[in-house]
Amino acid sequence: MSHLLSDRRFKVLAGAVVATAAASQWTSMADASPLFNVQLLGRDVTQGQTAFSPTVGVAVGDVVEYQLVGNTSPIGTVYPGSTGAAAITITSLTSPVDGANSLRFDQFELASQDIQVNIPNNAGFPNGWSNVLDVSPGQTVPRGNGNADVTGIRAGQATGQFRGISPEVIMTGSMTVTSSSGTNPSLVNIRWSSGNGSLHVNGGGLGRFPTLTSENGTAPMLSYAPLTLTPVPEPTSLSLLGLAGLGLLARRRKA
Repeated sequence: MSHLLSDRRFKVLAGAVVATAAASQWTSMADASPLFNVQLLGRDVTQGQTAFSPTVGVAVGDVVEYQLVGNTSPIGTVYPGSTGAAAITITSLTSPVDGANSLRFDQFELASQDIQVNIPNNAGFPNGWSNVLDVSPGQTVPRGNGNADVTGIRAGQATGQFRGISPEVIMTGSMTVTSSSGTNPSLVNIRWSSGNGSLHVNGGGLGRFPTLTSENGTAPMLSYAPLTLTPVPEPTSLSLLGLAGLGLLARRRKA
């Protein structure tokens, strides 16, 4: 039920998120009240893109590689608190006792969006994020239109190890663009999954434990920035446009 409410929230906010995606950089994210921030970045390897970006132009059949990047909010951040979690002001960040230790995610897309991708459970976990005992790339779940989302992704460090004071890659993988039915940008989203996580700040003296309840509440401990997909013309469309332009030029010359 909580995930259904979350989906409705994404539908309401989708337009606003797309409009501000280009401005959702690490500075603005880190200045927000959550304690930890995650962002999906992508690149279209079919089109030869090499740099990861929060917005990717794609066509049907393209393969998009992604990274989930995470970082702790900076010193001075005030987390307002939520049910079962008192407010915190971050006063210090020390490695390896501060940052995140264990994280739980779902990766998904709304079936109503113009661009649809199929997301397999092929996640990898660099930088030691596979060292938690219950590490998992998650399970695929049908989206209802022939594509799949992934739920129950589990990434984590070894016991007592915390990372992500500075931005670093937590998870990598790929997805395939299966359809594009319009011109509107579409979002590949990340959200908290079931189960508890673990965050530390202030020299490890203050621990907070994200749950599905906290992350669906009014003061989540993490911020979640989606990957934005935008349609690019397919080669056949470009050819037709080129032929139309040549025809118009020929008519002008005859006139």
